[in-house]
Amino acid sequence: MTWQPTGWVGGALTVDLACDPIDGGGIYVAQQQANARVIRSNDGAPTFTPFGTGLEGLSLPMAFGFAGQSRRLVASGKGGYAIDIPRG
Repeated sequence: MTWQPTGWVGGALTVDLACDPIDGGGIYVAQQQANARVIRSNDGAPTFTPFGTGLEGLSLPMAFGFAGQSRRLVASGKGGYAIDIPRG
């Protein structure tokens, strides 16, 4: 078995990574840069986009969780946050 690159280079310190248990291509990454941020991939990691609306001022440490079919959770030094992602 050999690790293979995904094509994504990061650009900041990765604090946590979570794979969506329902969407096989969904990956969430918590990064530390000037401010903590969350990014998301829908294609298994080659590309990521910001996924932080409502998380402005987030602080570290951060950890991800999943609840049910659509609820995504993130915990930080400033508290917990949740978002529902409808399944269509």
